[in-house]
Amino acid sequence: MRRSRRAVLASLPVALAGCGQAFRENSVPGGLSLRNRRGDAVTVSVRAAKVPDPDAEGPIATPATPTDESLTDPDVTGEYRVSPGDDRAVAKFFPSPGRWAFEAVVDADGDRSRIELHAAFPGPTGADTMLVTVRDWGVTARATTVDD
Repeated sequence: MRRSRRAVLASLPVALAGCGQAFRENSVPGGLSLRNRRGDAVTVSVRAAKVPDPDAEGPIATPATPTDESLTDPDVTGEYRVSPGDDRAVAKFFPSPGRWAFEAVVDADGDRSRIELHAAFPGPTGADTMLVTVRDWGVTARATTVDD
């Protein structure tokens, strides 16, 4: 049976929608993905605090680096040991949607990384997965966006 050109074209968006999944790094929706690229085990301490969204009714703002004050009384904390060259997933780290201030600190070094998540189109949580990567020169935190 030969398929019409219209049927083939209509199926393309459906096929391509699944392709994007491989390029996204949000393997732990609403959680953390901790990656240790060092040759020794590390302990990563994380904390997050829900902060008010000043632009809730307006356009989406660019995230800023959270201040000490916004992380003084965190809503969520955790300490995770990650083996050398290993990855660790922490599911459901963020308990609710909204704007979050986030900080990751590596044990002995005191290296830290902060990011403020904001509500992103089209989802409500601002980040599907928080990606924390520890390397010899420090730690970085970044977020994937929601794409429901």
